[in-house]
Amino acid sequence: MTADDDRIAGYRGFCELQDDWVLMTSSADLPLSREDASVRLRAVKCLGEVEQAIVGIRRSELTGGRWGKWLSRFYRWKLSRICSDHPWRHWQLARHDLTIGRTSVGMQKTSLALRLGSKDLSLVREVNAVFPSVLQYDRIEMKPPTEDAAIAVVLPGELRCWSRSEELIHGLAAHGDVFVCTSPRYADLAATAGLPMRVSVVDDDPQLPHPAMQQWMRLNVCLDMVLASEMEIGKPYTHIIKLRTDYFHIDPSDLLSSIGRLRSCLSACSDKVFGGDRDSMMKFRDFYREIMDYWVDADHRFPVNHAQILESEDSFKWFGMLFSDSELNGASTPGEFRSVLASGQARNIPATGNASAGAQVHCKRLMPTLFDLVPKGERVFASEIMFAAFLNQMNLRVLWEPCLSGVLWSDRMSVD
Repeated sequence: MTADDDRIAGYRGFCELQDDWVLMTSSADLPLSREDASVRLRAVKCLGEVEQAIVGIRRSELTGGRWGKWLSRFYRWKLSRICSDHPWRHWQLARHDLTIGRTSVGMQKTSLALRLGSKDLSLVREVNAVFPSVLQYDRIEMKPPTEDAAIAVVLPGELRCWSRSEELIHGLAAHGDVFVCTSPRYADLAATAGLPMRVSVVDDDPQLPHPAMQQWMRLNVCLDMVLASEMEIGKPYTHIIKLRTDYFHIDPSDLLSSIGRLRSCLSACSDKVFGGDRDSMMKFRDFYREIMDYWVDADHRFPVNHAQILESEDSFKWFGMLFSDSELNGASTPGEFRSVLASGQARNIPATGNASAGAQVHCKRLMPTLFDLVPKGERVFASEIMFAAFLNQMNLRVLWEPCLSGVLWSDRMSVD
């Protein structure tokens, strides 16, 4: 499959390739550097006139100076002449209005762009970076799960952006049981939400050395609440979905029906939101116990289960784990490594411990994760990498479902 073929396949949006985000974003959901973005944009080959104009605008912005301003005006003029109902055309015009201070007009054009391209993840990412408050749920028509499915929805952690996600939680609560474990800061909000939820308020564990680990502690509490509910009602749930209130799903209507169809596997969007059959999800009670062993050591090389990678999709960011040169066999992207694995050319080796502490085997990641953005020497909990490694070691097949596609609101830290 060529890059252009992949560009128009499914959910990726008009300019996202399988092996990386092209339009100024990375697998870590954060902007690339100007230099990196410029290199990637030069390699983009788009099919349509609208796409060519959009990439032209991006290139002109990276060029800067008088020449860049001239190019930008030219491509904006070109964009205004073609495909009047294309969502990206309206978004580019909105960006221009926002830049020159015409906020009201820019907001109207942004809303129109989202109505026309509501399922375009690239578009949603860009709007989120500039105008996150425009991303709102509008009359979610939640599809119910099958009659034999009994679904538990768990919300562990801070209830940020509750006002934006309340409609989504209402839709889920109408067809499943909702379990919340949050901090005392959000106790009053949870108590007055007016939803049929089971709520547990738990203080942060002072023994956990990083704030990002608190959500996994609270996930453990949520799973214990699910077990207690099963004892109470006298039967187990069939599926469990872990969500966040500060995450905007671009198409949430199929959350229950889609995850409710999974058998012996998970569906995930990184470690942010995921779900699957009950037994697979209950294995995360072990995750909380195991992360303490590796929380400071994202450079730890885990033994890699090649079969699990081949049977899974890229949605859980397995490419953030460390791979030895003998495994990669010359591969430098996730797609190339999949070909190496499929051909049987990869040679696994035992785990080597900390790759940054003088390990004899050279290892690297195929793509960066949030951990790679942290200044060297800082000790952090690499949640994405630990999540991927845990799923790989547990041999849990991981798929991708469109209902999980979305973004964390860029202003989520300031919105309750």
